[in-house]
Amino acid sequence: MSEIPPPNLHMDTPPKKDNPFKHRDFWLGFFGSIAVNVLIAALGIFANVSNSSLSGLAGLLFGVMPWVLNIGAIILFLVLKRSRVVLGILFAYAVGFIIVLVAGFFFAVVCFYSLSQL
Repeated sequence: MSEIPPPNLHMDTPPKKDNPFKHRDFWLGFFGSIAVNVLIAALGIFANVSNSSLSGLAGLLFGVMPWVLNIGAIILFLVLKRSRVVLGILFAYAVGFIIVLVAGFFFAVVCFYSLSQL
């Protein structure tokens, strides 16, 4: 009797093609998060300049709006099963956090250097 070779499962399956929309969704989340946060900051600055006594409901609104919109966007896109958009948003937060850490390091170096010159 001749021996039957085991089937080669890898030759029968076509190679997976990467979905181009995954990359688009990632960058949409990244740049969309930056754009929304810049817009919120610009609105807050404009409201603060136009009304010097920004208190009460308007102050509460501009204080809470970034938290609600950012966390709400993450929850919304997780519910809609758009995980690449969520990854883009989280990557934008990570990039911003790294920029703040590097800027804080340089600020601390400048402060300690200027204090040592006194």
